[in-house]
Amino acid sequence: MEEVCLNNEPLFDESDEFDVEGNSSVVEHDLESLNSQPKNSPLPTVGLEFDSFEDVYNFYNIYAKEQGFGIRVSNSWFRSKRKERYRAKLSCSSAGFKKKSEANNPRPETRTGCPAMIVIKMVDSKRWRIVEVELQHNHHVSPQSKRFYKSHKKMILAARKSQPLPEPVTEVHTIKLYRTTVMDLSKVYTKEIFKKFQFEVEGMYSCFNTRQVSVNGSIITYVVKERVEVEGNEKGVKSFEVLYETTGMDIRCICSLFNYKGYLCRHALNVLNYNGIEEVPSRYILQRWKRDFKQRCNQYHVSGNDDTYNPMSWYTHLFTNALPVLEVGAQSQEHYMIALKELEELLEKFDIVDSNLL
Repeated sequence: MEEVCLNNEPLFDESDEFDVEGNSSVVEHDLESLNSQPKNSPLPTVGLEFDSFEDVYNFYNIYAKEQGFGIRVSNSWFRSKRKERYRAKLSCSSAGFKKKSEANNPRPETRTGCPAMIVIKMVDSKRWRIVEVELQHNHHVSPQSKRFYKSHKKMILAARKSQPLPEPVTEVHTIKLYRTTVMDLSKVYTKEIFKKFQFEVEGMYSCFNTRQVSVNGSIITYVVKERVEVEGNEKGVKSFEVLYETTGMDIRCICSLFNYKGYLCRHALNVLNYNGIEEVPSRYILQRWKRDFKQRCNQYHVSGNDDTYNPMSWYTHLFTNALPVLEVGAQSQEHYMIALKELEELLEKFDIVDSNLL
């Protein structure tokens, strides 16, 4: 078994804050460039993976700046033979406490023993995965805070060089693409269905390692791994098979959420993201879950003053009542076969009635 050594590694000196007040206009320009970066980074979540240690550090650093706190590498674990870092803990800059100083005028204590942190480890040939997360702080943090910390200095230097910060892996970045879609669907779906669909979009953060496993013509099979709660607070990983037909953008997941509930699951959304599809295909936004569905149906309903012996009134009334059957019947092959069989039996009954009238 390879020997392991633990290294406490403060990234900067004892002062964690970075004072930018009173600096030159160059720094002000740097800060403007930094503030122009996209906001609202995804929350650090167990299971997110990155291509390198620098990528995950930058991801957490950007999130920290948006929330109003700094970070530092509080612990690193190395394999002693190769001196290769394989595990690390990134903490709030207020984590722990400073060593007591014997100086006559020691600096005041600024740390609070804050528990906020993420733990990352190397997996799958040098990719890095978040394995532990604590988001709560024991001190006040605010996105409106103008304080800058040492960890933010890296981003200022990057802005000064006009180089974009490394982005997280595709699973993290592409989830952002659904923000516009979610806002649009909030105007289309009923409140109840929108909340359920939003839950699936948020659940995409628990999915990782979307992987193509086979291709059969235009049909591609993917496996999406999801971190799920097994017993109590214990976490496990489940794999879900998703079939994606590229020409018609038809998608089916083994969890069958769309078949039973009528909206796409997090696994299907991940595969659509993986293929660069930024909007939910219209066929997967069922009419019956739209806000105006009842209004549309009501305009076809036969009112009490209508001539109930008029064939046109019969037609519109039957059409309105048949819409839910069409919606549910088209959800899956099983539903389709049941609806088709019932319609055939209904037509046979019509034939029997016509025969008796002759």
